[in-house]
Amino acid sequence: MKRSFLLLVSAASLAVAPLHAASHPPQLLRAGPVTLTLADGDLHYLRVGGVEIARRVFVSVRDTKWDTQEPEFARYEVKQQGDSFTAQLEATCRGRGIDYSWRGQITGAADGTITFKVNGVANADCKANRFGLCVLFGDGLRGQSYEVLEASGAVKSNAFPVLIDSVILADKFHTLSYTTDVGLGVSASVAGALFGMEDQRHFGDASYKAFSSMPYPYPNITKGAEGSETITIAIRRPASAPSPFRAEAGTTTIRLGAPQPGANLPRLLPFNAAQANGKFFLDAYKKRASLTNESFYTWPLNVAVNLFDNDTWMENSRTPLDQARTVRAIAPRAKQRVAVSLHAPYARVAPDPRSTNQFAAAWTVAVMANLCRAGVDEAMFDLDAPRPQEVFQRFEKLVGQHVLVSMNSESGARRAVESLALRDGATTTVFLANLTGQPQEVAVEGLEGDAKLGLHRFTEKSKTGSPWSRSTPGRRKDALRLQLSAYEVCELTAASRPWKNPPTQFTLMDDTLRFVPVWNDTNMTAEAVAVWQESWARRFPDSELNHGSDGFRLIFDRPDDLRWKPRMRRSQEIPDNWLAPVNYYDGDIHYRVEVLEKPNTDVVTSLFLRVTTESFEGTHNVWLGNNTVAFREPGTYRFTHPVLANRPFIRDTQFRFDRPLYTMQLVVGDQRGAVVHHWVEQGHNKFQGSPDLGLYLPLKARYTAIVTARGAKFEPPPWW
Repeated sequence: MKRSFLLLVSAASLAVAPLHAASHPPQLLRAGPVTLTLADGDLHYLRVGGVEIARRVFVSVRDTKWDTQEPEFARYEVKQQGDSFTAQLEATCRGRGIDYSWRGQITGAADGTITFKVNGVANADCKANRFGLCVLFGDGLRGQSYEVLEASGAVKSNAFPVLIDSVILADKFHTLSYTTDVGLGVSASVAGALFGMEDQRHFGDASYKAFSSMPYPYPNITKGAEGSETITIAIRRPASAPSPFRAEAGTTTIRLGAPQPGANLPRLLPFNAAQANGKFFLDAYKKRASLTNESFYTWPLNVAVNLFDNDTWMENSRTPLDQARTVRAIAPRAKQRVAVSLHAPYARVAPDPRSTNQFAAAWTVAVMANLCRAGVDEAMFDLDAPRPQEVFQRFEKLVGQHVLVSMNSESGARRAVESLALRDGATTTVFLANLTGQPQEVAVEGLEGDAKLGLHRFTEKSKTGSPWSRSTPGRRKDALRLQLSAYEVCELTAASRPWKNPPTQFTLMDDTLRFVPVWNDTNMTAEAVAVWQESWARRFPDSELNHGSDGFRLIFDRPDDLRWKPRMRRSQEIPDNWLAPVNYYDGDIHYRVEVLEKPNTDVVTSLFLRVTTESFEGTHNVWLGNNTVAFREPGTYRFTHPVLANRPFIRDTQFRFDRPLYTMQLVVGDQRGAVVHHWVEQGHNKFQGSPDLGLYLPLKARYTAIVTARGAKFEPPPWW
């Protein structure tokens, strides 16, 4: 079966414009205290003492579809002289309805002032939405206050927003300036045009964009029309300024820490275009009033909307952090699902090779790491190429595992190495990805001294379909050091001692489910049963339904059972042993039931769990929450009871709390806790409600159960 995960790859798919390919190697330049990289005519990562002051300055040529037409350079001359530099550029952008040439003059002065002047001319009649210079301010500035000098002469104050809201943050201004908390002053000004500024996180970019347009009569520009403008970046250094130059080379150190609260590897689902809610985060955001009432808030993440170079795509792997934070603020009760895309939303004529090669493998790790840190519940990827799929298949086996905090010695957006650390019991798995096209050295700290290590490497030389190369890494002092080739992905496993400080609570279940009446005629034919099931499925296409024969909703089964599927909703936080090393047996279960739909508000209904060990027979099962989690009408209900609040329902000693759970089901009961599907009742638990299932069903609810250890304090999730 074709695996379809949503990783839509931008210039990675089809391009009317030329496919992006770096035509000039990046050059590290210096202008006094400012360091930056010049790459294909764009200024990247303007920094003072390692602190990023602007993410990028570049010429933007956008057609009427807002697709970016990339330059082909006829002149590219760069000179570094002491503390200053100059660059002379000449380029032509050709694409859908566009044939436009521009000349760029870039200077970097010894005082840190950067000037980018551009003169352009239309070589033919063009249809375009924008020709002009842009400045990107990185997402690391979120919360930083700034001022803008408007065309009217007015000065207005604001701040780079933390949460994503308005698309346009400022309009019609000449200068934007801000001062950091250490006194570093930064200003960006434009001459020959006006700035506007938008929050690009709406479109998958991890930045705020100050854009400008040369004074043309858009969208129709006649042949021979000329335009020019200039952008100037200036700084004001504090008296105690950091060192004027910091080398970019060195070792990336990854330090592993404790589990990140509420962070697990998300469930990985096949891509469903109907659930993506558009092409951009903005599309879903416009629907937020309705999505806040859904059990899942789903949005698309497309990192290939504005720029198509390698740096941008790797930078944008961090955008889910702010998107998830925003969704959590506007829909705190909803679970989060992200449809991840690397395909540009524009017509293309040929696949971008990066969607199929080692670059896509490293990019997949970077995105997954940030989805985990963001606390996303589910993710959809579309990976048609074997190479990124092989990385993804490793993640499928680790769904639900705890995410460990991993500190990275690199600051800012430009990380050379990304990491994702997971732990399940006594096994730690660390994924490392080189996000650059150059070799990188990485040191991993925090692995226990007696850990048995294993290393699987996946590089450009790895053959598709073959096992990853394996080796036994050695240690140097207190860290494991590795050399990563271009865009290499490594999987490091460490089998070590159990948790030094094991968690004192875990999520037993958290899901939104729907129950419908089952057929009550045991003589129904298979064909009649299929018709019955299809009728309910058409009525409720948004959710899976309970088992049609007995009304029980199977939450998970053990992997070797024929009914088991990878998507079954088993919480990976569930320990194999509830007795040791942590005593959950004598602890509490905290229930939260959000009843979304219920047919009759006069009838008491209950929901409880049936869990088993060893086998599916009833002599190995126990009921949790029976006759305690009850309600009459839609709403949110919270209950706390001992794990064994209903000891009479433990019918013998064959249920073993020191063994892994075999299966778990959610059951609808009446006011006494008896199953409402009365024909499956046993003699000890006679049905006490009405035989009319229409009084209880259909029922839709989000059911959450969190177990705390004996004597432990309950730490509820933020949405609780």
